[in-house]
Amino acid sequence: MNLVLIGFMGTGKSKIGKLLAGELGYEFVDTDLVIETECGLKIAEIFATKGEAFFRDLEHQLAQRLSGTDHQVIATGGGWVLNPANLELSSANGFIISLIAAPEIIYERIKAENHRPLLACEDPLAKIRQIMSQRANLYQKADLVMDTSEKTPEELTAVIIEALVKRGVINARS
Repeated sequence: MNLVLIGFMGTGKSKIGKLLAGELGYEFVDTDLVIETECGLKIAEIFATKGEAFFRDLEHQLAQRLSGTDHQVIATGGGWVLNPANLELSSANGFIISLIAAPEIIYERIKAENHRPLLACEDPLAKIRQIMSQRANLYQKADLVMDTSEKTPEELTAVIIEALVKRGVINARS
């Protein structure tokens, strides 16, 4: 079984994913990094030169490949949930964990970054609110939802592992 992290950009999917993988002895996979490596382009360049639809197709192809894997913590891109088939593939052999945070916290976390194509606009905080509102129901289609606003990644990793043990997803560690 895989652990699949979904959520808006800046919610901590990559950071928490690496910590979870390390704690559990799983392989860590960041879908955005896999796509960048395979394409030889950054996500922003893919969006600019090939378009969002092309990128979403690459995400879906990767979802198909990852559905046949095991013992991986998979940090997905924020728009992974836009294709219902990605969620179906992810849940076939995975436990889906949605990471959420308040829009203001997300903005503070990512405002210094310049590689977020969806936020290249005049009012990024308003754009964050708009996109989060559009995707809110999709992010709730998870086996576990965790708010990352108030806890450190290390604290959240411990809470997630505890929840996974309680639900019988993983065995208790000795």
